[in-house]
Amino acid sequence: MQTAKFFGTYLILYGIARFFIEFLRGDPGRGEVFGGIMTGTQLIAIILVIVGAYSGCARTQGGGSHPPRDSQVVWRGRPHPANNTST
Repeated sequence: MQTAKFFGTYLILYGIARFFIEFLRGDPGRGEVFGGIMTGTQLIAIILVIVGAYSGCARTQGGGSHPPRDSQVVWRGRPHPANNTST
């Protein structure tokens, strides 16, 4: 879990930094996409941010421990009243 979160954070921070660094570069042959709005490297940086957000956030929501079974639910130190099967 921690590895996915760390990797996702790295991708997000690297993508943001790379996006803004591309504004400072002065070489003319970088290639342009979307009619010159951004460079190809900036597009890749945006993709890295999206992948990093998915990798770091989406995996932490679905994984992990399973929810407790009804017989395992404890309420104030004793089994939860909703689990009472003796009716």
